[in-house]
Amino acid sequence: CEPLLFGTPSNFLKRIDHLVLHRFTLIIVSQVDVLLSIKEERKALINFFARCQMPHEPPYVQTLFVADEYDADMKAKIEHYFSKNVRVITKP
Repeated sequence: CEPLLFGTPSNFLKRIDHLVLHRFTLIIVSQVDVLLSIKEERKALINFFARCQMPHEPPYVQTLFVADEYDADMKAKIEHYFSKNVRVITKP
Protein backbone atom coordinates (compact mmCIF):
# COMPACT_ATOMS: atom_id res chain seq x y z
CA CYS A 1 0.00 0.00 0.00
CA GLU A 2 1.00 3.57 -0.46
CA PRO A 3 1.45 5.80 2.60
CA LEU A 4 -1.80 6.43 4.42
CA LEU A 5 -3.74 9.58 3.78
CA PHE A 6 -5.32 11.14 6.83
CA GLY A 7 -8.14 13.59 6.28
CA THR A 8 -10.63 15.73 8.16
CA PRO A 9 -13.53 16.42 8.37
CA SER A 10 -15.55 13.35 7.51
CA ASN A 11 -17.71 13.80 4.42
CA PHE A 12 -17.85 10.23 3.22
CA LEU A 13 -19.30 7.48 5.38
CA LYS A 14 -19.50 7.02 9.12
CA ARG A 15 -18.68 3.42 9.96
CA ILE A 16 -15.67 1.17 9.63
CA ASP A 17 -17.80 -1.62 8.17
CA HIS A 18 -18.57 0.50 5.11
CA LEU A 19 -15.59 0.26 2.81
CA VAL A 20 -15.73 2.11 -0.47
CA LEU A 21 -13.45 1.00 -3.28
CA HIS A 22 -12.68 3.81 -5.68
CA ARG A 23 -10.46 3.43 -8.69
CA PHE A 24 -7.24 4.25 -6.87
CA THR A 25 -8.28 4.62 -3.26
CA LEU A 26 -9.59 2.46 -0.46
CA ILE A 27 -11.42 4.60 2.05
CA ILE A 28 -11.93 3.74 5.68
CA VAL A 29 -14.04 6.29 7.47
CA SER A 30 -14.11 6.28 11.21
CA GLN A 31 -12.99 7.83 14.44
CA VAL A 32 -9.50 6.44 14.41
CA ASP A 33 -8.78 7.32 18.03
CA VAL A 34 -11.84 5.37 19.15
CA LEU A 35 -11.06 2.39 16.94
CA LEU A 36 -7.54 2.08 18.25
CA SER A 37 -8.86 1.95 21.81
CA ILE A 38 -11.02 -1.08 21.02
CA LYS A 39 -9.04 -4.32 20.82
CA GLU A 40 -11.32 -6.07 18.33
CA GLU A 41 -11.48 -3.08 16.01
CA ARG A 42 -7.73 -2.63 16.15
CA LYS A 43 -7.24 -6.28 15.22
CA ALA A 44 -9.70 -5.92 12.33
CA LEU A 45 -7.79 -2.94 10.98
CA ILE A 46 -4.46 -4.72 11.31
CA ASN A 47 -5.91 -7.67 9.40
CA PHE A 48 -7.23 -5.30 6.76
CA PHE A 49 -3.78 -3.85 6.20
CA ALA A 50 -2.31 -7.32 6.06
CA ARG A 51 -4.72 -8.13 3.21
CA CYS A 52 -3.97 -4.81 1.58
CA GLN A 53 -0.29 -5.68 1.38
CA MET A 54 -0.78 -9.09 -0.21
CA PRO A 55 1.16 -9.55 -3.49
CA HIS A 56 -1.93 -9.66 -5.68
CA GLU A 57 -3.09 -6.25 -4.49
CA PRO A 58 -2.41 -3.39 -6.90
CA PRO A 59 0.46 -1.14 -5.79
CA TYR A 60 -1.58 2.02 -6.25
CA VAL A 61 -4.07 1.28 -3.48
CA GLN A 62 -4.12 3.92 -0.79
CA THR A 63 -5.96 4.05 2.50
CA LEU A 64 -7.68 7.21 3.64
CA PHE A 65 -8.61 7.69 7.27
CA VAL A 66 -11.22 10.41 7.68
CA ALA A 67 -11.94 11.62 11.19
CA ASP A 68 -14.91 13.73 12.23
CA GLU A 69 -12.61 15.90 14.31
CA TYR A 70 -8.89 16.25 13.90
CA ASP A 71 -6.88 14.82 16.77
CA ALA A 72 -3.20 15.73 16.67
CA ASP A 73 -2.42 12.42 18.34
CA MET A 74 -4.19 10.31 15.69
CA LYS A 75 -1.36 10.56 13.18
CA ALA A 76 1.09 9.20 15.74
CA LYS A 77 -1.33 6.43 16.73
CA ILE A 78 -1.81 5.31 13.14
CA GLU A 79 1.93 5.32 12.49
CA HIS A 80 2.52 3.40 15.72
CA TYR A 81 -0.08 0.67 15.21
CA PHE A 82 0.33 0.18 11.47
CA SER A 83 3.95 1.20 10.89
CA LYS A 84 2.88 3.43 8.03
CA ASN A 85 3.86 6.92 7.03
CA VAL A 86 0.87 9.24 7.24
CA ARG A 87 0.35 12.26 5.04
CA VAL A 88 -2.13 14.76 6.42
CA ILE A 89 -4.75 16.19 4.06
CA THR A 90 -7.42 18.71 4.95
CA LYS A 91 -9.80 18.32 2.01
CA PRO A 92 -10.62 14.63 1.49
